[in-house]
Amino acid sequence: RASRLSQVKLLAIAVLLQTIRKAECLYEDTILNFLEQLRVRMCHPIPQLGLPALDPFQIHHIETEINNKYLVDFTGSVTDFNLTGLSDFDIDLRISTIRKSIINITLPMTEFKSI
Repeated sequence: RASRLSQVKLLAIAVLLQTIRKAECLYEDTILNFLEQLRVRMCHPIPQLGLPALDPFQIHHIETEINNKYLVDFTGSVTDFNLTGLSDFDIDLRISTIRKSIINITLPMTEFKSI
């Protein structure tokens, strides 16, 4: 009898969740607005925040060393690194429900080159 009652409750919850109308995530508009503003500003440095222009993102020369005795030991450098196309992203907003929102960001024109 208790098992049957649990099954009925589960079925009722499933039906309720399927009938709840689609709704916007609380912050979808804020996130989309932020991404659109970011797209516009990526091509210009923001000196107040110490950020260089992100499209194109360029590194003339940098050396790095990672020494984690348990995972990785790496020494390397990057010279003449250019990353272009970051501001040419596509935003795919999936229909939201109260339970889930998906925002896919695709970078179709991104290209990087380095020596």
